[in-house]
Amino acid sequence: MNLIPFDDHVQIPKATTLPRVLQLDETYSFKSGTSVYVYMLLDYDTQTAVDLLPSRKKQDLIDFFSSFPLEERQKVRFIAADMYETYRVVCKKFFPDAIYACDRFHVMQEFNRRLTEVRIRTMKGTLKGSDEYYLLKHQNHLLGIKPNAKKRIKNPDPYSKKKDIWVNVFDPNGERTYNAHFKTWLNEYELRELLLSISDDLTEAYEMRNTLSEFFRNGTKADAADRLQVILADLNRSQVKELNAFGQTVVNWFREIVNSFEIVKTEYVVDKKNGKARRKDHRLTSSMIENRNKLVKQIKNNANGYTNWKRFRNRVLYVLNRPAFRLEPFEKEDKGT
Repeated sequence: MNLIPFDDHVQIPKATTLPRVLQLDETYSFKSGTSVYVYMLLDYDTQTAVDLLPSRKKQDLIDFFSSFPLEERQKVRFIAADMYETYRVVCKKFFPDAIYACDRFHVMQEFNRRLTEVRIRTMKGTLKGSDEYYLLKHQNHLLGIKPNAKKRIKNPDPYSKKKDIWVNVFDPNGERTYNAHFKTWLNEYELRELLLSISDDLTEAYEMRNTLSEFFRNGTKADAADRLQVILADLNRSQVKELNAFGQTVVNWFREIVNSFEIVKTEYVVDKKNGKARRKDHRLTSSMIENRNKLVKQIKNNANGYTNWKRFRNRVLYVLNRPAFRLEPFEKEDKGT
């Protein structure tokens, strides 16, 4: 059996066009002599990778975007990325008219770091092995569940046609399971209440997390700025230092957070139950690129890592975009860069 060398048949050239909506993000997938990050550019509309760079450093990004003529860069109307200052500076330089946004995922990710800091600070003030330590150490996942979240359980009615039903996670009368630490039967609601009773700071941080989540879930382009101002005022008034620190993050990225409510795509979907069409607006987000980053890591893991950047880039772009496979191998002088 003859094996076909991948490098001889797949050589993907550098991108020459830019999309209307550009998503930017980095992932820890390839370690070189100068960087440990892979920088990806994704086309929101086609959900395909624009290109892959071996570094997210400022000068490397400047060199890359400088290769595109002004007319091409002007096609970019929206940009979604995380709260990395270098991205904002570079995008402002090369895409001054594009709307730059930090979406819900990255803002909530940053706040969750602050919530974790509050929890760890509180835990350090407890005795190891105590009830408080146990709750903060082993039941902290309850802090990340929305108050109105639901879970699927087996239907207790043996005569019902439905095998499973949905119930509230934090139902005070919800099903209890045996807890070995407390040596009694408890449900999620009771465990959460015990956890929050440990610290007023932790309770305040948890409530702020829910406020932020509701802001992103129900806010609109028209009221996002006003609602975020109210949240910022609460953060600044707080006596919890971690919330004050997050308030400064909101100040620094206020406009970009509000921009995440921009509508970049509208479609009409048909409800399977009643057959009626309803409008569905899509906000400016980087959720798709987060999914692609997982695939990039999986490609790396499947090969137990890569040491050749060109091969890694070709492999990733081939998997994500499925370009044409050249039947005849490239001549050495024909191989792309």
